Amino acid sequence: MKLSHFINIFTRITCVTIISRTAVALEKESLHLEPPRDLLRPDFWEQYGTLVLVGGLLVLSFIAFLVSRWMQPEPLVMETPLQAVRRVLHQLCKEPKNPDIASQSSRALKRYIQGRLKLMPGEMTTREIREAIHFRKELPEALVSKLESFFEQCDQWSFSTLPPADSLDPVETALSLVDQVESALIPVPAVIEPVKSSEVLN
Repeated sequence: MKLSHFINIFTRITCVTIISRTAVALEKESLHLEPPRDLLRPDFWEQYGTLVLVGGLLVLSFIAFLVSRWMQPEPLVMETPLQAVRRVLHQLCKEPKNPDIASQSSRALKRYIQGRLKLMPGEMTTREIREAIHFRKELPEALVSKLESFFEQCDQWSFSTLPPADSLDPVETALSLVDQVESALIPVPAVIEPVKSSEVLN
């Protein structure tokens, strides 16, 4: 019994010794720390992500600006009656004289007179434009007679296949009448005569 008891004690002591030495060895190994690894380098988005985002927003803003300017309608340029009639008549100068050109020349001159004299809007017949000119009394009688004659000749040529007897040139005649109307409507500046000194003293 004593021998078995001694063996049991010896076995326990041996186990305790092995366990303690193992623990000490493990503790020593844990104390030997590995040197720190190199830090990971930042990737592309971490370095330049903000710049890419700002640049993308600027590019999108510029594209939106160009699209808005491209889709924006051009501002309308309002023509004066004089500019409109000259533009139309100068375009008709390139065409041969025929009833259609006579009708277009007459219509352009009527629209000019409507705008220049501020008559009622809309398409006016020769009779209506003649009555309006007589009623306004802003043009001299001689010029009114020339306008009436021109409108009547253009109407006759438009509704017939034969040109007028006097070989009317509708475009050139209309341009000439426009210049005469402009001259008649330009106000004449008043002339102030100097006062004589003798009249002032009297």
